[in-house]
Amino acid sequence: MIISFAGHGMQTPELVKGSESDGNDEVFLLYGFDVTGKATAERIVDNEMNHWLLKLQKKKVDVLFVADTCHGGGMARSPDLRSRQPSYRLAPISMEAKADEIAAISTEFDARLTPNDLPDVTFLAAVDKQSKAPEVNISGNVTLRGALSYAVARAIGDGQDGAVTRQQLFGYARQITYQYSEFNQLITTEPAGAVAKLDKVVFRLKVSGEPGTVVTNAPTNAAIGLLISGGATNSLAGISPGQFPFRLVNVGEHADVVWDVAKADVLNGYGDVIARSVKAADIPAIVDATGARLAIAKMSESGPQSMRLLPDNRRFRAGEVIRFEVDDLAGKYLILVNISGNGRVRFLFPRLKGDAPQVLEKTFSLPLRVEEPFGADHLIAIVSDQRLSQVEAEIAAIDDQKVAGKFVGILRSLQQSNRSAKIGMAASFTAP
Repeated sequence: MIISFAGHGMQTPELVKGSESDGNDEVFLLYGFDVTGKATAERIVDNEMNHWLLKLQKKKVDVLFVADTCHGGGMARSPDLRSRQPSYRLAPISMEAKADEIAAISTEFDARLTPNDLPDVTFLAAVDKQSKAPEVNISGNVTLRGALSYAVARAIGDGQDGAVTRQQLFGYARQITYQYSEFNQLITTEPAGAVAKLDKVVFRLKVSGEPGTVVTNAPTNAAIGLLISGGATNSLAGISPGQFPFRLVNVGEHADVVWDVAKADVLNGYGDVIARSVKAADIPAIVDATGARLAIAKMSESGPQSMRLLPDNRRFRAGEVIRFEVDDLAGKYLILVNISGNGRVRFLFPRLKGDAPQVLEKTFSLPLRVEEPFGADHLIAIVSDQRLSQVEAEIAAIDDQKVAGKFVGILRSLQQSNRSAKIGMAASFTAP
């Protein structure tokens, strides 16, 4: 059984005293919810969901439960609101107990259930109890989406033949959500730890040998929404786009890129400064870098390479040391490329004489010290079973150039010729 909730959430004082570490229950709001009258019952408290999940557990029903909603709190990096007020799946509502019409069906026992009590429930949440879930822009979608819902849908709709285990689903959903949220959203999965049973099969896809989807049309570069702030809309007069076209949007509309002309900053749609000291002539390369990020996230859906940034996803300052890690590499071949917020492509590995392209260890770690230029850096990993010498040569030919759009073309050609190659992406955001 699949249970999916994609919508708004909130927190209210716990119904069973002492059952929540922070004193609050998490709540899913239904379409008809209101803060007064009978419509206050149009919501589901987490303990109520436990009540129904326990009934299914007793019947030995396997459940996949996806909760793509906010649970309050803050994101990994506080947004710069010059970009926009990010769209969250959070309802900032304060409820008065005297106005509550909900009829509780759960018990104190339901409120104290743990993952150990529900071993047949595979649970994925958009964020933890303290965080907000941003709505994200995904190429080919006309509206903003919940990244987790989208990731799980792709795992089911576009996954490879055969059984999908908890470990595979958790890893896929985590990386896809991570990429589409601009590395601002880390999903929560249960069960975890000793009771996780990560080899448990969650669902099976297609019949082995059944032909997969064949892509007949070459992908196109989607137009990037650009908002000009603090300057005239004709600030880009005479400036031609690069590989990715851009369209000017108005205040209140979704913008992938925001150019603050007065302060010479460019921000992404999540409130991160991605490039500084920007002039009109720099905009096409920055737009291409944004388009490249969206295109690479889309390409990786066929099988994302697991990556992460350590020690966390906050905004880093000059002189700090960060570390990118690429997992599950033992015996594989690795290529690393960086795309900076200003659109510059840098070939990082293997480019030196002593670099061994075949990685023998399970995890490859790349430490970096934060320095100018500050803004955004997106690290892309290409992992394959054989060395991709031609791809390395093509990337070397564009090294240190502001040609993110051309790099996307190299990746698309690779996917057409080598379906087994995996692509992953992680990013850092820095400031002086």
